Amino acid sequence: MTRGMKFRTAGTYFFAAATVAAALAPAQAADLNITNQRTTPADTATGDGTGPGNISISSAGSIIVTTPTIVTINSNNSVTNSGGVIQNNTELNGTGVLVNLSQSLTGNITNSGNITLAGPAASSSNFNTKAFNAGIRLTGPGTFTGNIVNDILTGTSSSGNISVGGVSSYGIALQSNMVGNITNNGTISVSGAGSYGIFTTGLLTGSITNTGTIGATATNGLGAYVGGGVSGEFVNRGTILAGAGSQLVSNKAGTSLVPSDPVPALGGLWFASNVGGGVSNIGNGFTSAQQQADAAKASATPTDAIVSVVGSGPAIQFMQGGPANTLANIAIGVRAADGNYSFVNRGVINAAGSVKGLSATGINVQGTQSNGVTYTTTLTGGILNAGGDITAVATDGVSTAIHVGNFGTVSGIANSGDILSNTSDTTTNTTTGAIGSKGGDAYGILIESQGSVSVLNNSGRILANAQGLNSNAYGVVDRSGTLTTFLNSGSIALTIPTGGLGKITAVDLSANTTGVSFTNTGTVTGGVRLGGGSNAFAMSGGGTITGDVTFQAGAAKSGNNVLTLDNATISGRIGLGNGTHTLTLKNRSVVSGGLSQGTGTFSLALNNSQLTIFDNQTFNATSATVGSGSKLNFDIGGGATTATILAASGQVTLAAGSTVSASFNGILTGPRTINVIQAGTLTLGAPLSQIIVTPSSFINTTTFALNATNPNILQLTIAPKTAQQLNLGPNMTAIYAKFATALNQDAAIAAGVANQSNEAAFKVALQKLVPDTSGATLQSALNSTDMTAGAIRRRLIAVAKNGARDHALGDVPSFWVQALGDSSNQSPKGEQPGYSLWGLGISLGADTQLADHTTLGLALTESWHSAGLNILQNSPVQFYSTQGTVYGRTQVGEFYAQALAGAGYNQYDQTRRVKFDTLTRVAVGKWNGLQWGGSVEVGYGAALDAYKVTPFARATYVKLHEDAYAEKSGGAGVNLLLAAKNMKSARGSVGLIVDRDFPIFYDSYVEAELRGNFTREFKNSPYSVSASFVSGGPAFTNVSNARGANRVVGGFGIAHKDSYSSVSLDYDAEISRGFVSHIAAVTIRFRF
Repeated sequence: MTRGMKFRTAGTYFFAAATVAAALAPAQAADLNITNQRTTPADTATGDGTGPGNISISSAGSIIVTTPTIVTINSNNSVTNSGGVIQNNTELNGTGVLVNLSQSLTGNITNSGNITLAGPAASSSNFNTKAFNAGIRLTGPGTFTGNIVNDILTGTSSSGNISVGGVSSYGIALQSNMVGNITNNGTISVSGAGSYGIFTTGLLTGSITNTGTIGATATNGLGAYVGGGVSGEFVNRGTILAGAGSQLVSNKAGTSLVPSDPVPALGGLWFASNVGGGVSNIGNGFTSAQQQADAAKASATPTDAIVSVVGSGPAIQFMQGGPANTLANIAIGVRAADGNYSFVNRGVINAAGSVKGLSATGINVQGTQSNGVTYTTTLTGGILNAGGDITAVATDGVSTAIHVGNFGTVSGIANSGDILSNTSDTTTNTTTGAIGSKGGDAYGILIESQGSVSVLNNSGRILANAQGLNSNAYGVVDRSGTLTTFLNSGSIALTIPTGGLGKITAVDLSANTTGVSFTNTGTVTGGVRLGGGSNAFAMSGGGTITGDVTFQAGAAKSGNNVLTLDNATISGRIGLGNGTHTLTLKNRSVVSGGLSQGTGTFSLALNNSQLTIFDNQTFNATSATVGSGSKLNFDIGGGATTATILAASGQVTLAAGSTVSASFNGILTGPRTINVIQAGTLTLGAPLSQIIVTPSSFINTTTFALNATNPNILQLTIAPKTAQQLNLGPNMTAIYAKFATALNQDAAIAAGVANQSNEAAFKVALQKLVPDTSGATLQSALNSTDMTAGAIRRRLIAVAKNGARDHALGDVPSFWVQALGDSSNQSPKGEQPGYSLWGLGISLGADTQLADHTTLGLALTESWHSAGLNILQNSPVQFYSTQGTVYGRTQVGEFYAQALAGAGYNQYDQTRRVKFDTLTRVAVGKWNGLQWGGSVEVGYGAALDAYKVTPFARATYVKLHEDAYAEKSGGAGVNLLLAAKNMKSARGSVGLIVDRDFPIFYDSYVEAELRGNFTREFKNSPYSVSASFVSGGPAFTNVSNARGANRVVGGFGIAHKDSYSSVSLDYDAEISRGFVSHIAAVTIRFRF
């Protein structure tokens, strides 16, 4: 047993004996028992007035005074509040129970009732004055021996409640030395700014335990501050809350609820001095995520203790500073019952920097410097997060779940719970998904350059999510170079917004110069950066790293690395750095992202595993063995280099049952012959034809062969196929001839195109890159024009029905509104995949008669359309159109002529998704356009019994202009630069309308109408689209299909009309070869 442990054990027996003795002591003659209301202070030296005695307050008793101190312990006696009230109505320097230690005293304080010091009211002139109120205060040069317990009254539901108001006030303030324990089983609430739930600047020879609730909800509030040292332990079994989140409150007018501003706290727990027995946040050992998924885990005991802070935090801090006046080194001892760790969390620790711009920290371990002296903070046994949650959340700021700052030393960090770091961006567009410009970096664990952590063992989850265009997400970052042992059997996962420019770094140990032992059997998402020296890198048990692994990523650029993968996968690139290295892959291991190498050599051994090597450099090896069941793949870029890829000074062995193949991450513009292997001795365990696997690249012809003059050289000859060999149409031929420059800047997209294995798959891939020439935007313009024209045409027909200025017989000046809807579908044809288009609109109009049988009007139409281009789901083009139209009609007898002319302003939003297997890119395009046109129609209405038959002829013209635009967010191989384009439509129609009226009353009737026409499109020639990739390369031109020249239109209408209003429902369908559209409208008209 250690010396410190002996001290604490003996001390514990002493405290217990003292407490029992006090509890069993019979009532003394001078004891003061308060059973009713008392309005004067009390003290133990006076007792009941006959001498020193204990003070007790029953549930019916109370002491309510206006003097600063309510109850004073100034003798060797105790105070017990068994459900009563201790209340002070003064504003400043008030104390509920004061222990006056002008000399050392012995006693106990037990509160199972209410201790209330309200402090200054909001209307008081003292409201912002430092009040220094305290529920329980110990002060003076002496030492108090005994316990302080804010307790639950045995056999009742009554619990101790200490409520203190006023700026800079305290629930329990230990400002002298004490031998005993401080325990809160009830509630401590401090409501003033800069106030503390528990506050110690004196030495506590004992422990502090919270099983109740501590709340410090005002600005800069703190749950507990330990500044004088604790020989025992600090244990939280309850809830500690600091600060306050936003809430819905009534506005000043009292008319609505509005969110209040968050109230940031100073922190949850601050340890500014030694804690001999360590610190623990108790819980059931299951994370919040596990408890949400499993009811049995949610009900497991003990219940999770909580330390939750609103503001920057930290939620828990080990660091010098605060009200304690003396700076010294801090040592947090070990918890023998918890694996000898110094800090153990099994509950919930949360720092929510809810205030915009505030950073947030969950746990901070840090020393300080003052007047040239360095003061360290050491967690001797390290940190254990055993199934608990440690969370930091920031809004437009940096979030760090665990921070080891300068001069902070943590022997090790072990995590089997959740370490969560998250930042949010207030400028993100949640509707469109557009990335915001604020946000912040997110760190799971950060060790500063003068901090120290030797070992990190993660078997839980470390998750970091950083929002914002330039924000970075980090799992573990060691800037000190002291972390020499890293073990992961859990998960490290990082996220940034799709299209964000930030970095994803799972593990950064690049500051290390001597070497790291790195072991991973879990899942790592993000890059791994290691330093110099001799690194031992091992993965096994199905472990994965999705990202690059880079050695010598820091200042140190030398070392010899040993890498062993046993049933493990690295999907990124391994950067070996300088030196002599050993790379061994076995038992179904895979490295798919290639290698990079500095000066020096490496030896390679593949045993039933796969390795991909890129052609971006020559890799110098001493030897290489590709064992049975293994695959060595050479990934070829789009450059023109013919340099050797794998150059071995010694022997390269390709065993029987091994395979050698190639893939592509670039687009070749001409033939190449590459020495993929050049060895001192090339040994084949089987004929080359049994080892070689022909690459599955439809766009390239590939051949492996041994060099004709040197059998130790294996060569790959590649010849890209022509568009004719690929059987491409004119549009795909145009982009195929010009896309190499752009795609060779975007290896992922290039690979998605170049590694397609057959014609059909390749054309599907290439179609995703081709600009839109479907004609959907032109059809949208035609549909919006037709909807507007149809609304006006039906309105003008109503004018023609009568004509006299009489409510019963004729039309009058009126306004009308029409709701519109349409859909169109173009079947695939040739290279065009077709489209599906639908839209909604509303049209408003008003007109008046210039003379009998002559009407002039104005109309405004707003419409919205969405088109799916039948290439990939969730890739819509959306159109917003505003059109203004002037229209008129005149009639002579049964002959009529009518015309309209208008123009519109269009806005276009396109989301173009490009997806290859697991790769998804989203290119966003926004542009504007104009359209204008008109129509002229003449016809003759002839009566035929109860029917009216109207043959007509109509000519319509529409021109559409779309501005040039550049796509964003899709990447170098996707974003296109589209030139401006113009499209036209000129149509002629002849048709027939048959209608009949069914009278209902003297001025109302129902009208039924059938109509049809034949339309000829005279401007149906294909239009062209000139485009290039934003990232570079020559322009190319794609051409649309010709629109169908002949079209048949049919429809019907039904309406109820009277001299005051009309309501009509109309439907029309247009059919051409491979095309059909539908337009429906509801029109309501009112007279002026």
